[in-house]
Parts: sequence; C-alpha cells; structure tokens
Amino acid sequence: ARQPTIIPESEGEYRFELVVSDGLSISEPDEVLIIVRNRPPVADAGPDQSKSSIPSVITLDGRGSYDPGRVTLAYHWRQTSGPAVTLSDANADKPTFIPSQTGVYVFELVVNDGQIDSVPDIVGIVIGNRAPVADAGLPRYIARDPVVLNGNNSFDPDGYGQLTYQWQQVSGPSVDITDENTTMPTISGFSQTNAIQRCEFELTVSDGDLNGRPDTVEVIIVPDLGSNDLIQVNPPFEPNKPTIVAFGGGDCVMGGAMVFSDPADWYAKANFLTIGSYGPPYYKYGDALIT
Repeated sequence: ARQPTIIPESEGEYRFELVVSDGLSISEPDEVLIIVRNRPPVADAGPDQSKSSIPSVITLDGRGSYDPGRVTLAYHWRQTSGPAVTLSDANADKPTFIPSQTGVYVFELVVNDGQIDSVPDIVGIVIGNRAPVADAGLPRYIARDPVVLNGNNSFDPDGYGQLTYQWQQVSGPSVDITDENTTMPTISGFSQTNAIQRCEFELTVSDGDLNGRPDTVEVIIVPDLGSNDLIQVNPPFEPNKPTIVAFGGGDCVMGGAMVFSDPADWYAKANFLTIGSYGPPYYKYGDALIT
C-alpha cells in the first residue's frame, strides 16, 4: 500500500524500508526511521472539598488520572500539610482517611505508568469550612445595553473552595440575564425612559458546602435626556459624590460649546465632565462606572 499504518507495541526505534517497482525494474531502497517515545501519565487528585463539620470519613479520588498510552497506572498519595492523618491505602485510586480535627488537609498524588512518574497534582480538604464571601461589584450607571456585571472579587476565605455563582434580579424593571451562573453575567433587554430606573441584582456564591451571604449591586438606567443637551440629571445619587451631568441622545462633538442656565453651576458640573467623542455618554464619577 502507498500509506500503510503501524501500531507500535512498545517505545523504541522502528526502521522501515521501501522499494517500488514499475513492473520492469526495482528502485533502490529508501529507509524511514520512526521513534516512539513514552508520554508521561497525568495525575488528577480530584476536586477540592469543603466540610463545615468534622465528618466520619473523607474519600480522595484519583480516578480522573490517565495515561496517553492507556497503560494501567500505579498510584501514590502523600499528605503534604495539615493535621497528620493515615490514609487507608496510599497506593489506591480512592483512599480514605478519618479527620481528627478542623483544618486544611492537603494531599499530593503522583501516578506512574511503569516507566515515568506524572507531575504531582494537589487536592485540599477544608474541615471546619467558613462560608465564602460574595462581591457583586460596584454600582453601575448605564444608558445602553448590554452591560456585564462583575463578581470576580468574590472569594473563599479558606482558599480551597471551588465557588459556584448564582445571580438573580431582585427589583426594578424586568431585564434579561444571561450566563447567570458565571462570575460575569450579561444583562440586556432594557430601554431608557424619561425617568431614572433602578434595578437590583443579587449574587450568591457557594463552595459546595456552605452558601455565602448574598451581595447586591444596583444598576441605574439613566434617563433619555433628548439630543445634545448638557443637563443636570438630578441631585447626586450619592451625597458624597458629584452631581452627574450628561449629554442626551445625540452626538457629542469634541470641543463643542457648552451652555449652562446658571453660570454658578459651571464648576460643579464641568469639573467632573470629560468630553467624549460620541454620545450619549454618561461619564465616570467617583468609583461608579458610567457607560
């Protein structure tokens, strides 16, 4: 055949010689060298675990480990930190241990295919788990959708929890939420009116054992202010932050003139205004992002 296949039974060097013929004569032989090398196995010590109370037994799980050549693996577990315990079988794929007290128990798994050790994989077991902390991010002031919320500052104080996220709307005009089980969901489906609209969203995080206290973030949909008018939206949303000023629904021309009905308002308004290249922009003030 022009393209034969081979199935190597072991690593090593395989040499093959090819001779071709046109029916009248035979070519000089040509040789190809194929080197088969063993690829190392991959250790998987399983997911981190969190327990709020001391359980009677904990099971580790290394069954996600694998060898690219599908060779049967040997397992070796060892404890690297935490209160000392004894594993039921340090060479099993699913050893168990009995925790004696609260703390963080850390174990390392190395697997071997008979020739090569894997890179170690680490798993942490938190006993006496503390609830994770949700952080729904800073308030948002928006004129257009979509808008992405940010729960990336949520955390597990024990350091080993694998957090899951759940966002939901708790007040305000109904909007659409996508990717509500991620750190950064997207909200859309709202429209401006001639009044301020306020939506509140709640984030709950879990480490698989405990839910953290929910945290909320307010999203303020600023009103449609008309075209090319610089106006004061309302008294400050926050007493300790400057008054929001904004252009309405039209384009904002760089360097364009600004007219205030009360010259005394110039400093209070313009001091916090940064001219953009296109409207309707609502500008950043304080620590609140306006897009």
